[in-house]
Amino acid sequence: MNKFNLIVEPWIPCLMSDDTIKELSLLETLTRAHEIKEITDDSPLVVVSLYRLLLAILHRIFGPKNFEEWKNLWREGFWDEEKLKAYFESEHCRNRFNLFDAERPFYQYPKVTKKGGADSDRLPIETLMQEKATGANATLFDHSFKGRETNCPPSVAARYLIARQSFSLAGGVSYPFNLSNGLLVKGFSVLAIGENLFQTLALNLIKYPSERLMPFEEDDDGVSLDKPFWERETLQEAAERDKEGTVPRGYLDYLTWQSRRIKVLLDEESQTVKSCQLQQNFKLKENLNLFDPFKVYVEGEKGLYALDFNPNKSLWRNSHTIFRQNALPGEIANLSKHLTNISAAISNGEIEGRRRYALSIFGIVNDQASVEMWARETLPIPLDYFDDDALTGLLERAIQFAEEKGGIAGTLRAGIKELAKSLETSAANFPAMPIYWSSLELEFQRLLLDLPDEKDAAMKEWFGFVLRTADDAFRQTANGLSGTAKEQRAIVEAEAEFRKQKNILLSKHKTDWGKYLPETKAKGGNQ
Repeated sequence: MNKFNLIVEPWIPCLMSDDTIKELSLLETLTRAHEIKEITDDSPLVVVSLYRLLLAILHRIFGPKNFEEWKNLWREGFWDEEKLKAYFESEHCRNRFNLFDAERPFYQYPKVTKKGGADSDRLPIETLMQEKATGANATLFDHSFKGRETNCPPSVAARYLIARQSFSLAGGVSYPFNLSNGLLVKGFSVLAIGENLFQTLALNLIKYPSERLMPFEEDDDGVSLDKPFWERETLQEAAERDKEGTVPRGYLDYLTWQSRRIKVLLDEESQTVKSCQLQQNFKLKENLNLFDPFKVYVEGEKGLYALDFNPNKSLWRNSHTIFRQNALPGEIANLSKHLTNISAAISNGEIEGRRRYALSIFGIVNDQASVEMWARETLPIPLDYFDDDALTGLLERAIQFAEEKGGIAGTLRAGIKELAKSLETSAANFPAMPIYWSSLELEFQRLLLDLPDEKDAAMKEWFGFVLRTADDAFRQTANGLSGTAKEQRAIVEAEAEFRKQKNILLSKHKTDWGKYLPETKAKGGNQ
């Protein structure tokens, strides 16, 4: 096997409409997108990276230059096979999707050198698998490759090659300069999910080209130089002079950004990939004022910054922030604004579509050049949230009611701290907060779905559920103690503190929250 052309060889794992999983080629994945539920893989890093790759290809072929073109694509319900074939058969693609091409191996370099020009060291292929890394800082959730040589089929090597370009971590000596982060390390990514793969890709196919999406470089004749990396006339690589970073040529260059010079090495005898070579490549120049349309930005002291995944805070608690991305400055194009247009088009009868889709949120937590954990969460999402600021405001109020800062979680934590103080131990030893937060997640999804149509009823149900959940979390924690006289006294004092703080909080926000609170059943605020 001296060739493995991703256009025709099966390598993308797809969940089909009949719930079977098949590996399909790049061409088949796109031409049969309407028959596929979703891309699937054990690694969410692979999944989100593959989606971005497919979007880059679709943008290159189909645009769409404006929303009218987008609506026409949506109405078709599938991607034009002839246009896809014509693109993949062009001189810029035909051989450049070959994983082992001698001159232009896909997403790689034919020769990877270190300082001085010598060949880069051979590394085990699991080096590409960030969440399966070996060493002192190996990931906590997969040690399947530790201590043994891995034989990796080319299909798997291709998937991890693509993910590695997006999720490469900073830290360590390399050439032409030290290792820097890939584009998806900072800030979690949000993708809209449709009923099938065609819809998912279309829902995320923002107007292109557009200066509002991302500035693009032009030649002297005004022709855009923005294109996927594999279409570059010459295989360029970063040099020492690029230490301060490089400016993307446009959105497609950004989507296919090569953060590392990589070469996967085929073992001729086994026809598998056991090793690779890897060095630093392009680093994104800082302070470019570029905004990834799938990241979530919030205002900070130095302006807008991408919101990171917080391992101590479920992503649904930031859902109102995600929906408010359409309020970012007008020159910034993003997924939220795109979905707002889609929502209006469905409401006006311009296109057929559901009022409810889903959002998948991908993020990682890394420490010292190692992926500590990853997350993929999916939220059902009525499109109403993208064009109804008042509705999003209600959702924000509902989340705030449950939170620790100024919400019921804070009163529960106060009670647990009192319990820990009386028993001369740490509050972290008690399960109240994990019980509380884990119990709220499914109910929040129900709130998301019900709120657009039943605002007051949905809010009342949520407020009552949050109060009951806090009480239950405290009671379960108390019931977990052994029942000594000292513990019983501590429980009484802690519960009094919990209810005191809850009464103070509810009284303070009576105007904002009063209409949603259940009637008091007992004096002292026992809700």
